[in-house]
Amino acid sequence: MKVKKNYNRTPIAVHNKKRMRQIGDFIKEFRRDMYSREEFAEINNIPKSVIERAENGENITVHSVFRICDALQISPEGLFFEVE
Repeated sequence: MKVKKNYNRTPIAVHNKKRMRQIGDFIKEFRRDMYSREEFAEINNIPKSVIERAENGENITVHSVFRICDALQISPEGLFFEVE
């Protein structure tokens, strides 16, 4: 069976990567108003590597999303609402 390619759509993986990058940019911008990455990680007891991955648009766990949102005092809904 031959798979028909649809060139009019952005592949899901590319779209999701863009969305993760937008979330990372939002987290970075929000955090920078208050702390450096190291200070933010230490104060909120979140590993710096998790903050780095989130801000770089890489995969993080849902648990990490909740921890970052709690630390920034924003709701997860508010975080995802900002994504196009």
